Amino acid sequence: MSSSFQNSGFRQSGITMIEVLVTLLVFTIGLLGLAGLQLKALQGTNDGVQRAHATWLLQDFADRIYANGNATIADYSGAAPNCSALPNPACADFYNAATGAKVNGSSCTAAQMASFDRWEAVCRYRDTATYQANNTAKLIRSNSRDFINIQALNIAARDSNGDTVNDSLDLTLSWRGKGGQNAANSDGDNQSAQMTIRK
Repeated sequence: MSSSFQNSGFRQSGITMIEVLVTLLVFTIGLLGLAGLQLKALQGTNDGVQRAHATWLLQDFADRIYANGNATIADYSGAAPNCSALPNPACADFYNAATGAKVNGSSCTAAQMASFDRWEAVCRYRDTATYQANNTAKLIRSNSRDFINIQALNIAARDSNGDTVNDSLDLTLSWRGKGGQNAANSDGDNQSAQMTIRK
């Protein structure tokens, strides 16, 4: 009888060990799930910040269009700017990190200002050949476009009231979201914001 009692006690301690291991396994799976949930939340937050930033950039560009009252719809809906070169002429002062000097803005026509506004809306100073040749300058973030990976700013002129005269601009800003970084399908991470303005 005492032998039977001792065996029962021995088996009970083995079951306790298995229970502890199963509990540890369940707890570990729960922690991994929690970590995955936290990662998704951070990705969603990052994408939300980028969407807010893109909306702000579109609003800034729209304000520039309204401020440049003498420019035409065609001045803004022309060819995409060349982002590998600094804007010429530069219609506003800026700090040239490659030379370490302030560059004074030129006096520009309405069409030149439209071209400059479009360059600043899409391009980053640090991506130009001038900055890329300088190891320090290419790391500097000098304008708000440096904080979002803009893929394109599409500007389409259209007639909004049926009189065959283009009087509106449809602005679509596309950027690559940081949340996914989907290497297999880069289109899966592209996001966009749209705005229509009347000139």
